[in-house]
Amino acid sequence: MIVFASYRQSLRVRNLLFVLALLALCAVGYKLYATVEKLRYMDAAEAAFQKKDYAQAERFYKLASLPFSIQTKGAQLEDELSSLTVAREEAEALAEQLESTAAVKDPAELLSPYRHFLEIKKSYADDRPSSQYFHSIIATFELDKKWSGKFIQLKEQAYQHMQQNLNRHQFEDESFLPVLTAIPYSFFGDQDAKDKELAKRFREYDRDKFAYLMDQQEFVQVISTLYDSWKRYGEAGIEPVWLQEIAEKQGRRVLQLDLREDDLASFIQHAKDYERLFSIFSTDSEVKRLIEETMEKELGRAQSFMERNLFDKALELYGELSAYTNTSDAIDEAEKQWIIHDPMRMLDKAYPDKKWIRTMATKEKEDKEVYAIAFSDEHELFYARLNDDGSVTQYQTTLDKDLDVLNFTYTDQLLENNTFVVMIRAKGEKRSTRYLGFAVGESTWKPVLSMEADDLTIEAPGKLIVTNPLGDGEQEIAHYVWKDDQFVYDGAKEKLEPPADEEGEPANDPVESSEPSDSSGSEDTPPSNDSAPPLAENEYFLQEEALIRSGPGDDYEVMGKLEPGTVVKAIEKQDGWIKVAFDIGEYWIKLP
Repeated sequence: MIVFASYRQSLRVRNLLFVLALLALCAVGYKLYATVEKLRYMDAAEAAFQKKDYAQAERFYKLASLPFSIQTKGAQLEDELSSLTVAREEAEALAEQLESTAAVKDPAELLSPYRHFLEIKKSYADDRPSSQYFHSIIATFELDKKWSGKFIQLKEQAYQHMQQNLNRHQFEDESFLPVLTAIPYSFFGDQDAKDKELAKRFREYDRDKFAYLMDQQEFVQVISTLYDSWKRYGEAGIEPVWLQEIAEKQGRRVLQLDLREDDLASFIQHAKDYERLFSIFSTDSEVKRLIEETMEKELGRAQSFMERNLFDKALELYGELSAYTNTSDAIDEAEKQWIIHDPMRMLDKAYPDKKWIRTMATKEKEDKEVYAIAFSDEHELFYARLNDDGSVTQYQTTLDKDLDVLNFTYTDQLLENNTFVVMIRAKGEKRSTRYLGFAVGESTWKPVLSMEADDLTIEAPGKLIVTNPLGDGEQEIAHYVWKDDQFVYDGAKEKLEPPADEEGEPANDPVESSEPSDSSGSEDTPPSNDSAPPLAENEYFLQEEALIRSGPGDDYEVMGKLEPGTVVKAIEKQDGWIKVAFDIGEYWIKLP
C-alpha cells in the first residue's frame, strides 16, 4: 500500500511539471509572435517616417507599442515617433480650446487662449518631424485662420460701433475702446501700424463727437465729458493728444466770444470750467495763456479805477474777478482807500437806507483819524472811524425828537489826553443854544457834555468858559472844569447885565477851540435865517446845496457836498465855477 501511494504522488508532480512546461512554451511562442508583430509595425512606422508621412508613422508606432519592452530600431527612432503623438495631442487640444471660445465677444477674454496658442505654436517653430506634423494638424483644423477671423471680426464690429454712435449722437456706450486696444497688434500689421490706425480712428471720432456736443450742451458739460474721455484713454494705455487739440480749439472759440461780447462773468465761468483740464494737458495750453493774460489785464483795469478814485467800479470788478482768483486783499484795500477818500463811505455802506440831514467827515492826514459823523432824519447820530487794520468802528445814539440840531463838529481839545469828542449845537429852550458832547472810546462812546448857554468856548482841555449857562453860573461868564467824569461849575469869570430882551440874539459860533480844527468838512448848517451874513471879498453865501467836484465841470468826480447857508471863499474863478481851499485840498463848486 505504501508503494502504491508513492507512485500516485510522483504522477501528480510529473503532470504539474508538464503543465508548467506547456505554459512556458506558450509564453515563448506569444513573445516570439509579439516581437515579430512589433518589428513589422516598427518597420512600417520607420518607412512612413522616412517618407514624412507622420500621421501613418505615428499610427504604426502606436500599434507597435506592445506590452513587452524590447529594443528594436533604437531609442532615437522611438523618441521621435513618441513626439509625434505629443504633437498631435497638443494640436487637438488647441482646436478644442478654440471651439470653446465660440461665444466669447470680449477680446480680453480671448487673449489668454490666443496667447497659449501662440506659445505652443512657437514651441514647434523648428524643422523637427514633430513640428512638421504639428503644423500639418493645425493647418487641417485651420486654427490660424479661425483665430485671425475672430479678431478681425471684433475689430470691424468696434469700428461699426463708433460710426453708429456718431450717426445716432449717442455716446454713453464707448465699449469699443477696450475692444480695439485689446486686439493683438499682429492683426493691424505691427505695433506701430496699430498705434497709427487707432489714433486716426479715435481722432476722427472725437472730432465729430465734440463738435456735436458743443452745439448741444453747456460748456461745463462738454469739458466734463472731455475730461472723462481723457481718463478712459489713459486707462487703456493711450495718450490722446488730439483731445487737447479739440479742447483748445473749442475753448478759444468760447472764451474769445465772451471777450467780444464784453461778458466778463461768462468768461470767468468758462475759464473755471476749462481749468479742470490743466492737470491733464502734457503740453503748453494757449487757452491757459489767454485766461492768464485776460485776468492780468482785468486786475490792471481794476487798479486803474483805484488810481482814478473810481472805487465803486474797482470793487465791482474785483468782485467779479474773485470768482476765479483770490481778490480779498485787493477788495479790502479798495474799501480802505475809498473810506480814506470819502469817509462817509463807512456810514453809507453800513446804513444804505438812511437819509442824512447833516454830515461831517475828514480824510486821513498825518496823526489824524479818518472818521465820519452824520445826523439822520430820524434824529439819530452816527459816528464811524477807520482803524489802522482797515476795520471800521461805529457808534450810534438816538437824540431827543424835539432837539433841533443846528450843526455839529469834533474836537480833541475838550478833554484831556486828546480824547476825540463829537460836539452838537442845537437850539436851546431857555438859552440860545444847547450843547451836547460825546466822547469816542475804543469800544463805545459816552455823553460828556449837556448844557444850555448863550455861548461856550474851550479855554483848555477840561476847562470851559460858558456864557450865561442854565443852572450854575447864570448871568455870568462862568468857568466850568472837568471833574468826576462831568463838567462842573468852578466860579464866575465876570457878571453879566440882565438882558433887555429875554429873547436875545442867536449865539455866535458854538465851539471855539484854542487851536484850529483839522476837519475837512465845513459846518453843514445854514444860519438861522435866510439872509446872507456880511461877506468879505471873494466870499460866497450858498443859498442851496452845492456839490464839491474835483474839477470845474459837471463831468468831474463828486467829492462831497455843502449844505445851504455855508460861506466859502474863492481862490480862483473859471466859467461859473469857483475853486475853494479845504483842509484836504482844493476843489471846485458851481455857482448858482
